[in-house]
Amino acid sequence: VVLSFDDGFYNNAFYAEKIAAECGMKITMSIVGSYVQSEEGQKKRSPVYSYLNADDLARLYGGGRVEFCNHTYDMHKSSPRKGLRRKRGETYSDYERAIKSDSEKCRALVQSACGYRMNVFAYPFGCYSKETQKILSDMGYKAILTCKGGINVFRKGSSDGLYDIMRYNRHGKADTKEFFKKIKVV
Repeated sequence: VVLSFDDGFYNNAFYAEKIAAECGMKITMSIVGSYVQSEEGQKKRSPVYSYLNADDLARLYGGGRVEFCNHTYDMHKSSPRKGLRRKRGETYSDYERAIKSDSEKCRALVQSACGYRMNVFAYPFGCYSKETQKILSDMGYKAILTCKGGINVFRKGSSDGLYDIMRYNRHGKADTKEFFKKIKVV
């Protein structure tokens, strides 16, 4: 089981990291770089509305329970493109350049903050195009998290399925019992 948290909310550090430590688990947090930078210098921070900042990334990674995934620097938007979807009429080279530039900026920010070079990517909104996986794998990403719901089956020594990892998304206000029924655990 992998527990993954998207967007880099401060509440991930405030709550999830503590629970992971109590349970002896590790977690992944998918970081949006522009959100991290928006928190720099903020004096008042809250688990209700704040995001992680660079100091949080360093502390979390240094604790050994958290790894980070790239969730873009500034493509976690619905416009002018939704997530990593290729825009209508956009050339392949412009599309590739946009993804590389944005994701490398997030990668550099996290690496500067804590020394960790992210090698897992999480699609914002689960949105991508047919060319996206090749671009990201060429950049050295070893796995990609989607928003498709399902159970993954991996075989030791095989990389099959690592570029299309399914997850069960749970909204913060979702009822726990109903969520587990939906994924057929109870």
